[in-house]
Amino acid sequence: MAVSGSSGEIAFVNLLQVKATAGGTCRIRFEGPGGEGTLFLDEGIIVDARYGALEGEQAVLAALAEDDLYYLVKTDVAIPRRTLDLRVRTAVLEAVDQQSPRDRDPETGSVAVGVARAYAHKDPPILSPSQLAPADMPAALGGPTHDGPDAGNVKGAGRLVSLSTLIVLAVAVLVLVSWRAGSRSSQESPTRPPEASPSAADPAELLDRAVEASELKPSEDQLPQLLTGMPPAVPVAGATYVPTVICRLLIDEHGRVADASIYQSRDGLAPFESAALEAVGQFRFRPATQDASPVAVWINWPVDFLQ
Repeated sequence: MAVSGSSGEIAFVNLLQVKATAGGTCRIRFEGPGGEGTLFLDEGIIVDARYGALEGEQAVLAALAEDDLYYLVKTDVAIPRRTLDLRVRTAVLEAVDQQSPRDRDPETGSVAVGVARAYAHKDPPILSPSQLAPADMPAALGGPTHDGPDAGNVKGAGRLVSLSTLIVLAVAVLVLVSWRAGSRSSQESPTRPPEASPSAADPAELLDRAVEASELKPSEDQLPQLLTGMPPAVPVAGATYVPTVICRLLIDEHGRVADASIYQSRDGLAPFESAALEAVGQFRFRPATQDASPVAVWINWPVDFLQ
């Protein structure tokens, strides 16, 4: 069965994590500012990916960084070729580490186009540590070496300078550790109030300030991203049909699921819907942001089942 949607409804990073935890094979065809793309999953591993002019891991990272994608998902498909062996979780972490505004193409706003253009230019030469170090820096600290009649004197002086430098650094570290220990002890007292911990927000206030995921601006805001959570097991033994249940989630500013219900409940699926609600209640997310601040958000979340 094919399912279509957009990153405005479910973030592409969340879609990948859901499909990876569900297992099996999956093909995701998508279209974004960088062009058309295709990604294949097999048991939580990305085995092939293309996006615009990019292929392989670069295509995956560029797609994860895009804010505006439309996709068509189909499960239980044949894998035409295998060019990658990349876990979804690894790809997500790399995308978070590598994403930078300078990667975006200034004309199209696309990461895929920006990366493709960057790869069209040669990388700058890589300088050795001795080329980067000042000429008067001792060799023991990365400076250039010296040969010639006075080499012995220069090397001996370098050893003395490096030894004195190490002694000064060691003393500085000891002073810093002592100062921090004294500062910490002076700040602590029996009457010091405990640190505040996030408490459950008032339900009425949370409902008032929560926004719809569709209200977030793809180019400026961020949808919630799943950090921890496992899909539920199939609740009916020997079931011939295993559905995908769409849950309606309210995710607060701390990334917790504050409310969950079934979006468009269907007859005959009560065991699956109950299992889905129990599972999403344990999920934890990176909170959505609006205008660079965490915000409570309503979002439709698909739940697949482990078979």
